[in-house]
Amino acid sequence: RPGSLGRAGPGRFSMINIKERLAQVQEAIEKAARESGRSSKDITLVAVSKGVEPRAVTELREAGVLIFGENRVQEADAKIPLVLQPDIQWHMIGHLQTNKIKTALSLFALIQSVDSVRLAKEISEISRRENKVTQMLLEVNISGASKKFGFSTDEIYTAIDSIVKLPAMVREPLLAPVVFSIFPRSAVTPEARWA
Repeated sequence: RPGSLGRAGPGRFSMINIKERLAQVQEAIEKAARESGRSSKDITLVAVSKGVEPRAVTELREAGVLIFGENRVQEADAKIPLVLQPDIQWHMIGHLQTNKIKTALSLFALIQSVDSVRLAKEISEISRRENKVTQMLLEVNISGASKKFGFSTDEIYTAIDSIVKLPAMVREPLLAPVVFSIFPRSAVTPEARWA
């Protein structure tokens, strides 16, 4: 398939194909930046590793990617210790359930998916109790799709007014993600593909 990474041996990706696909994604980022009058240096590439084996993460790290996103705390909790790359920064990119905040704060450098004032308050409270400062992004559902998480464009300003007052939080810019695939569908487990 075009854009596919392919495999090299049992359970391994071809490093050449990973590098080729990464170059395609970086080229798309450059083009989008140019077309919007921005610098590509203002754009952060986060490789989404949901459903991908730890070895594939390691290979992509060897190709130069430093930031990886996971959307399930339980999967990240099992995967991150197996990826022995201390320079990788992990981001929580999926919906965060309040009962998993404490584990998430121990795994992720940034929570990219704060989608309610209630969640922000709970993250702030747990961070305060653990004497840490948590970085977060507010997720905005710009499509208006009812099945997507995130603040609506109508409620985001009110939410910001509430969230900026919370202790133990570093507020980053808003998040409205654009997705490019580096990992092929064949590299992702069937359970993760449709989640």
